[in-house]
Amino acid sequence: MPTHRLVLSRLRRELPTMTAVVALIVITTTLLAVLARFVSAAGDSAARQALDGWTTAGQTTVRLDTHPNPAQRTATLAALREDAAGLPQAAITTSQVSVSYALPGKAANGDPPLMTFWAVDGLDQKAELQAGAWPAVGGSAATGATGTAGAAGGQTVQVAVPEAAATELKLTVGTTLTVTSRITQTPIQIAVVGIYRPRDPADRFWQLDPLGGAGVDHPQRAESGFLAYGPFAMDPAAFDRKPAPVELSTLRARVVPSTAGIGEAGLQHFADSLTGLVATLKADTRLGTAVQTSVAAPTQVGALRHSLAVIASSALIPTVLLAVLALCALVMSASLLAEYRALTTALMRARGAGAPTIGVQALGEALLFTVPAAVIAPFVAQVAVPHLFSGTSSAGSGAATWAAAALTAAVCTAALVV
Repeated sequence: MPTHRLVLSRLRRELPTMTAVVALIVITTTLLAVLARFVSAAGDSAARQALDGWTTAGQTTVRLDTHPNPAQRTATLAALREDAAGLPQAAITTSQVSVSYALPGKAANGDPPLMTFWAVDGLDQKAELQAGAWPAVGGSAATGATGTAGAAGGQTVQVAVPEAAATELKLTVGTTLTVTSRITQTPIQIAVVGIYRPRDPADRFWQLDPLGGAGVDHPQRAESGFLAYGPFAMDPAAFDRKPAPVELSTLRARVVPSTAGIGEAGLQHFADSLTGLVATLKADTRLGTAVQTSVAAPTQVGALRHSLAVIASSALIPTVLLAVLALCALVMSASLLAEYRALTTALMRARGAGAPTIGVQALGEALLFTVPAAVIAPFVAQVAVPHLFSGTSSAGSGAATWAAAALTAAVCTAALVV
């Protein structure tokens, strides 16, 4: 009689015992697959929550401060984008600040009040206009009849002024005045085309502002220090105009990588990417001099991974206990099956069947139980985990679930065959 017919015949004769064994195998495989899925899903959920919190707190942001070569401004920005290309969907915000320029008049200590020009990404989203408009693309316009004489180049630089600075300086939309570089003494004429105010002064965006969004910086002592206003927002093209470009001093950049889809398994790679970017930026001479970079997240990833390992270890204890209990029950069932199969085995040996033939029959019988259980268990786990454990999702590791089911099925197969 063919092996598969022998297996089916024996299943019919031993149906109650076989049913108990099948139920035990299916339940054990499913429970262990659910536990594996839960541990994986819980780890991924904790990793995503931590990454979201770090992103909100700015701890995944790579910060760059440097003094670029003004003549290579465009190349510096291109180098920054090239260096950051390795991070997943990184959003880059740049803040370009000029040298200090002297405003007309004198402060109480006899020094002229100072201002700086500022070209920053996304200002129109983080500030609201109180009057006028944002500087036009290109940032310059021909000097009108009301312009102040003596500015170089015959072109005014359009600027938007912080409300606090405009109030103290009595600036309105349409005002023009001449400011002078404190480095080269080059005069530049500016035209106020807008007045703005931060939407949320506590937003970390204003860390890119030299004055932190305040608009005015009064010296602590009137007799010493400089009175500073600004920064006066402009289009970055003013840094490149000819003649008399606005003199670039500092480049600040914030690189914020996307954390979407990063789970527990991707934490270390993500941290290594941030650390690698910091090292790359420090070593890139195209970015200028006095390069300073920092990021906080990599130092916290180690602590998070340790906490997740503790959680996984805690879940491992009941898993091992369950596996041991299931194995004991399975061994007892297998012993009972061996007693039922003893007569059939003796008859097969009497008819000349060798150990390989008997073993193949036992293996086929065992696989008939364990393979379906190994296939069904991961799908049951995927559906069950989100409903049985609140706070997790079905996004756990499918590989871990399938591995747990396959390992359990293999152990059950060995117990039934041996």
